[in-house]
Amino acid sequence: MVSLRFLAITTKQKILPENGIGCLRSLRYLSISKSANLETFLLGKQNLTNLRTLIITYCEGLVSLMPFVKDLTSLQTLVIVECEKLVLTDGIDNQESGLRLRSMLFRELPQLESLPTWLQESAKSLQFLSIEHCPNFTDFPEWLSTFASLKRLEIVGCPKLLSLPSSMLHLRALKKLRIAKCPVLADRCSFETGVDWPLIEHVAEFLLDQFKYRPFSTTR
Repeated sequence: MVSLRFLAITTKQKILPENGIGCLRSLRYLSISKSANLETFLLGKQNLTNLRTLIITYCEGLVSLMPFVKDLTSLQTLVIVECEKLVLTDGIDNQESGLRLRSMLFRELPQLESLPTWLQESAKSLQFLSIEHCPNFTDFPEWLSTFASLKRLEIVGCPKLLSLPSSMLHLRALKKLRIAKCPVLADRCSFETGVDWPLIEHVAEFLLDQFKYRPFSTTR
């Protein structure tokens, strides 16, 4: 199976062994779903150097992101959904990462309070970022301004996120911003009147709950 490129699995294992998925050097797409017993992803050095997409969903026992994620130099899309014990900062923040992500989605991660610092490695490549239904997400770091290629940002169902960082002003490539189900933040981002409005008025398309705004007209 050394030529396998697409793999979607569900497992009852607590640990995925290194001599399993780690040997699939041609793998481009990996999805791990509905694996309640899974606590740790892969151990040791891995060889998934061609992996483009990694999706982890409904793994409520998963406690840490795999330590080898820093070696996934070809990874473009990372999706993590409903992993209630997952701590994204665990064991990675102090290590140099080779990640160059283009799209990332975090959904229903109650342990997520802010963006993990290893994401800074993707500052020049990330184009899409979505944070959805993360009840304890409280702030964006000021280094958000380094995401020079970010074109689309979605913030949904994060009630503890009370404001936007001043670094939002520097996201000049941002074309679409969506904010929904964030009551305090929504008030601060109200069209033309909100406290945080000056930070986002440069965005071409702004969706606030069910309303759509286009601050910049085509004539500007």
